[in-house]
Amino acid sequence: MTPPQLQPKQMHWARADSSDFGGQIPAPRSGHTAVSIGKSKVVVFGGFADKRFLSDIAVYDVKDVAANRRQAVSR
Repeated sequence: MTPPQLQPKQMHWARADSSDFGGQIPAPRSGHTAVSIGKSKVVVFGGFADKRFLSDIAVYDVKDVAANRRQAVSR
């Protein structure tokens, strides 16, 4: 199943396809956390997929319609 995509100008959700995005697309998941940063970025952390827990981070740029995976580093 293709995940929905927020259309911010119209303020509604629309069905999206993986070909609609650029960059490194994260795996489909449930139980994740997502938070908006600034006016155009959404950070997605973790979740659950394929009977395993995820601990990855993806940054989705709403303006550029691109997703990029990031690595968490502790200091």
